[in-house]
Amino acid sequence: PGVSEAQAKAFLAGSNLQMLQVPGQLNATSFSEHLAQGHYRGTGLARYAALRLHNIPTWSKRDAKAEEVQGYNVSGYRTPGMVEGPINGSKFVVPVGTLWGEEVQLLPGVTVPLGQLNNRLQADLFWNSTARDALPDFYSELLEGVLRNALGEGLGTSEVKIGNQPFPLTAAQKDLTDTQTSLNLALGFAFIPASYGAFVVLERETGSKHLQIISGVNFIAYWLSTWIWDIANYLVPAAFSVLLTTIFGVESLVNSENLPWTALV
Repeated sequence: PGVSEAQAKAFLAGSNLQMLQVPGQLNATSFSEHLAQGHYRGTGLARYAALRLHNIPTWSKRDAKAEEVQGYNVSGYRTPGMVEGPINGSKFVVPVGTLWGEEVQLLPGVTVPLGQLNNRLQADLFWNSTARDALPDFYSELLEGVLRNALGEGLGTSEVKIGNQPFPLTAAQKDLTDTQTSLNLALGFAFIPASYGAFVVLERETGSKHLQIISGVNFIAYWLSTWIWDIANYLVPAAFSVLLTTIFGVESLVNSENLPWTALV
């Protein structure tokens, strides 16, 4: 609403965003439906976000002056949101976040079209949360469009660079991560001795153990050899687990104080 296809293409010219016409009206529900139907997939690309432009102010250039909109003088580039009313030169500022089409009624029969007087860029961003980088990437492209339009000719190739540097984990988050890691390792290792025990059970079911005992195999030797073989096999995944835990830097398990206990367990 308020933005033609030609305006959108001119505003996004030079960006990495692709123009793709969406059937029907774009909202949160239709965006989810389009994702499920594969509408945003094509030519080998998967699209995880979409922009809905409400207003692209034509007077937001660096050298733009005030522009008249329905009898109101809307300020240019340097004073966003400032509006001079038609009655006695009254001035007011359109609140940030005012949407296109939003109006306020001052007196009976007197309505101020705040949405059309807002000389700021107004856009909605729909994004698929499974692609966490889609939100900052699209926001960066949107800001680049604002920058190119504001700087004008000669500097229109300017770009906004973004980076990602997550905050370090808090003490509570580290404790939770350590607990989950220990629990997952314990659950994983529970399957290893169970697989070794299957052979002992199989020998008992088939009578192989009984045959060995009556053939003269010492009872202690039978169980000692079984235990040594199981331990030798168990040391291989155990060593790899300690190695991977060290590589991934789980300090709570592999630091100088806890490593011997981790290996023992």
